Amino acid sequence: ALAKRAAKLRRDLELEWEGVALALNLLEEVQELRAENQMLKQRLGRLVVE
Repeated sequence: ALAKRAAKLRRDLELEWEGVALALNLLEEVQELRAENQMLKQRLGRLVVE
C-alpha cells in the first residue's frame, strides 16, 4: 500500500523520490495531528459539560 501511494505521489505530482519521502512524512504527521486534535476536542467537550 505504501509503495502504491509513493508511486502515485511521484507520478501525479511529478516528484523526485526525496520529495515523495517528504510528502509521505508530512501526510503521516497530518494524520497524527488530526487524531490528536480529535482526542483533545473530545476531552475538552467532557470538561465543558462537567
